This record gives sequence, C-alpha cells and structure tokens, in this order.
Amino acid sequence: MNSLPSWLTERCPPWCVVVHRDDDPPVDRVHYGEIAEVRGNAGSDEALRVFLRRHTDEPSVSVGLSVGAEDHALEPAAAALLVDAVTRALDQIRDPRAVRVAAAGNPVAATESRNCRSDGVGRQGIEP
Repeated sequence: MNSLPSWLTERCPPWCVVVHRDDDPPVDRVHYGEIAEVRGNAGSDEALRVFLRRHTDEPSVSVGLSVGAEDHALEPAAAALLVDAVTRALDQIRDPRAVRVAAAGNPVAATESRNCRSDGVGRQGIEP
C-alpha cells in the first residue's frame, strides 16, 4: 500500500485519480477527477474537457472546463446552472414552443431573451 506524500495532510477524495508524490511542486498538488472529453464541435478537432479539481490547500471543489489552453473553474452551483442552460437550449431545438412556456419567470431565460435579435431569431439562428 502506498503511503501519503509528506505534504498531503488527508486522504484523497474518492473521485481523485492522481498519483501524488513527495516531490510534487506546490502548484501540482491538486486533486483531479476523471476527465470527460466532449468532441463534435464543428470545424474544430479540440475537445471540451470536463473534470473535478481541488487544490490540496483549499476546501472547495470546482468543476474544471478546458478547451486547448483555456481553462475555467466553476463552483458546483454554477456548473449546475450551466447544465440547466444547455438542457434548455437542447429542449428549444426539439420543441421551441414548449421552452418558451416553461421558461417564464426563469432569470436565465430572461437573460437569454435579451440576447435575441429584434426579429425574434436567436443568436444561433434558431427560430423561437
């Protein structure tokens, strides 16, 4: 059984897939979860990578999103809002009328509607 590196004061979270070593520099002392890659962006061969991460000196977990060299961290509550927004966008593709009714009073939907052009066509050209 492997012992913990001297700098690691507690066991890894159950989702951590990193093998930590005594000689890890402080910047690399991070718990990472398994990476899920999402491919299929038109005109690009880069994948969107989604993963959990937590620096060993910090108590909070974030959801990491990265494409190429760009890296973003979302708090879990913000990641849940992103999932909801993507789900609503996909629902709108399937049945735009149902989304309009279901989104009434939703602050994210209100923000989305302000981003539509005056002719009623959404930013991605999807008819509402």
